[in-house]
Amino acid sequence: MLLHGLGVSSRYFVPLAGILAARWRVVAVDLPGWDGSDRPPEALDIPGLAGELGGWLDAEELQGVHIVANSLGCQIAVDLAAREPGRFERIVLIGPTVDPRYRTPFRHAPRFFVDAIREPPSLLPIIVRDYLRFGLGRFVATAGAALRDRPEDKLPRIPSPTLVIKGQRDAFVSTDWVEEMVALLPRGELAVVPRAPHATHYAAPRSVATLVERFFSA
Repeated sequence: MLLHGLGVSSRYFVPLAGILAARWRVVAVDLPGWDGSDRPPEALDIPGLAGELGGWLDAEELQGVHIVANSLGCQIAVDLAAREPGRFERIVLIGPTVDPRYRTPFRHAPRFFVDAIREPPSLLPIIVRDYLRFGLGRFVATAGAALRDRPEDKLPRIPSPTLVIKGQRDAFVSTDWVEEMVALLPRGELAVVPRAPHATHYAAPRSVATLVERFFSA
């Protein structure tokens, strides 16, 4: 399972999905409010989004799932995995937010501009289209919920083997934060992809696929 970040749809997982699909069944979801999914009247917080994800997995009767999440999706995956240990067989967190060092709107917002110039140019039209469809109000409300979330309090309750992947040039995620995450996880590992930005899976899909395949096959 591939799980998107804030505002952007599963579309930016296509390069990675194409590689992984040669070996596994791959499912990329769009949570409520994203892209063509149903739009709740109000933006859901992290536990609410995690509940929707769990409900979808139950409806599809999917068990023993491996999940690969990016950014905000990491917070959702962490919340569900902490509340329902064993829900995921293995977990990959790419560019996991929110780094406690940037946990205010004043510190976090500039990160968008710094990272934007580091992402592949082909990602820009995907982000613009998805952000416009997501809507400013929903974006602000969901971002606020993300900043209030405390994944560091949940990580020790996740028994599943978890791989944390950081793009070397990720503007949202510091090395100190991912090292702290791995220390908090009962079965955590860390990998750094050279020269990659926040959307590491899009910028370097083959490097990420190699890491994911090795981790899932261990």
